[in-house]
Amino acid sequence: WTSKNGDVWTAQTTDLGVSDALSNILHTASGWVALQRHESQSAHELRLVTSTDGEHWTIASVLPTSSSVIALNIAKMIDTGAGLATVGWEYNTTNGVKLGAMLTTSDGVTWNRKVFTDGGADGNDVHLQKEVAKG
Repeated sequence: WTSKNGDVWTAQTTDLGVSDALSNILHTASGWVALQRHESQSAHELRLVTSTDGEHWTIASVLPTSSSVIALNIAKMIDTGAGLATVGWEYNTTNGVKLGAMLTTSDGVTWNRKVFTDGGADGNDVHLQKEVAKG
């Protein structure tokens, strides 16, 4: 949805070639960023997408997971000033456990992934929020 005045809204579609919805939409110094969940028969991806105008989007990167992770859920994404940080959880098929996860990037392309084995499975854990605050 877009609006020029905040009163009248118009439904929009992305030009990403799929109908997957955008979430965690942020405006940063370099433009708009959002997460897009893309699921097909061959892929289950969480993508970072970027836009200069909020209407035309480009896939910047795919958030990394390990080969045993079948679900990555991001509860929150923030602009740290030095890049982006996300908190959420991932579901591991090896042991059937949800683990708290934090991903950070300074350029939107290369991601650093940290998994917490001591809680934070819903992305709202205080431990994860403190990690994000540290940058």
